[in-house]
Amino acid sequence: MVLDTPAGLVETEAVLHEGRVESVSFVSTPSFLLADGVQVTLPGGTELTADVAWGGNFYAIVPAAQAGVDLDSPGVAPRIALAAAIRRDGRVGHRPARPPAPRVPGALSR
Repeated sequence: MVLDTPAGLVETEAVLHEGRVESVSFVSTPSFLLADGVQVTLPGGTELTADVAWGGNFYAIVPAAQAGVDLDSPGVAPRIALAAAIRRDGRVGHRPARPPAPRVPGALSR
């Protein structure tokens, strides 16, 4: 079955055994690098360099050291706050857009 999702087309397959589903697998939307070395400016003037990638959604990939994040420290709250600030307040100079996906006959629309 092919699902038409907001992220794009997702191919699914269910394996049946004696009338029951034994396993399910899927092939998600293709991922790709949209732009590398994008300057991101946060409020207060903090500047980061990010790579922007698509993998069903857009992601800003920032080296932890550049962002002042210690991945070995306990607790995730500072990392979550930084990610939220990049998503909410980061200015990257352009708005990424999901690539167009062809419609597939028989696809389920969300």
